[in-house]
Amino acid sequence: MGTWRRALLHRARVADYAARVGFLPQSERLSERVQLVRLVVCAIGGFAALWLFFYTLSAAFPYLAPGSQIVYRAKLNIEQRGEVFPLNVHAQRLVIFGDSRVLTGFIPDEFDRLSASDSSAVYSFNSGFPGHNDFVHQLKVMAERGQAPDILLLTLPWNDAKKGINPFNIVGDDHEFATKIFPFRFLIRDVIRFLLASRERGGPVQFYAASHRTANEMLENRGYYFIAEHSRFANDRLPEDFLLDADRPGVIESSRARPPLESTELGQLRDTITRYHIACYYVPYYERRKAYAQPPAKDEEFARVIEGRLPCKVLGPRYFSYPPGMFSDVFHLNRDGAKIYTQAIYQLVAEEQAGKH
Repeated sequence: MGTWRRALLHRARVADYAARVGFLPQSERLSERVQLVRLVVCAIGGFAALWLFFYTLSAAFPYLAPGSQIVYRAKLNIEQRGEVFPLNVHAQRLVIFGDSRVLTGFIPDEFDRLSASDSSAVYSFNSGFPGHNDFVHQLKVMAERGQAPDILLLTLPWNDAKKGINPFNIVGDDHEFATKIFPFRFLIRDVIRFLLASRERGGPVQFYAASHRTANEMLENRGYYFIAEHSRFANDRLPEDFLLDADRPGVIESSRARPPLESTELGQLRDTITRYHIACYYVPYYERRKAYAQPPAKDEEFARVIEGRLPCKVLGPRYFSYPPGMFSDVFHLNRDGAKIYTQAIYQLVAEEQAGKH
């Protein structure tokens, strides 16, 4: 066997021994560390590049999302920028918070028209969020940007945000946390849905332009938005005999039955209302007749809980009960129903305000 072959065998034995006992020459160990560092850097860089790509794509094309998300983001943006109430309008500022029922039920133009007919100048804004009820933080943001309302109308309790740190749930709401870290996490799903829906709406370009108009129209209507895509009946009206198997006509709807009294949001809401001298009222939301029972004329139980802990007055019943013909879908009012609901809210607030003077 030649000298070079013996050298190769010796080197192989040394390498095998070094691998077994965990010893490598310093130069080789440094080389492995460099390779590991390079691998980690490449992985982080690749992840950052993908994050930046998808974030840029979602920011460049904000109207690829479903209509509810477009409305939600548009409202968040103007509230966080402090652009809800014009600075040159000399009128009482009013904002109403709630879920999609408020979004489709409260018409600011109608409320302000009724106020003007009673010689009262009001500029109102509908801050109903589809699928969300995160009003405490949004109210605080608006107030800090010089947009605190003079009159605050609420329909539902605050969120259940617990005090302290839960070691088993450090991030709190994992969906909210994921949305903050990855605001584009539904982008691929939304793009697929957008492309499928666009086939029935004139193609991607026209459908995207229509989605853009949706956001603009909602802002022009000061937060009011009719959810046309959910309407399946002629003239946006449910049949008067409409019923569901899930309806519970003998039970009072319980969204306000147990407000979270241990939540940190309760104190935040109280502090914001007090600090900015806001007149606060809890007003009814609405339900479809026969979906739930007719509630008492006054929500006494909720009033005892709220008025003992917040500088807010509870007005009227827990909810108004309206016939199916005023609904465009199972949950939301059509335009005629929204007008009647707005008038009912105005009547409650106007009577309360008149009683104070």
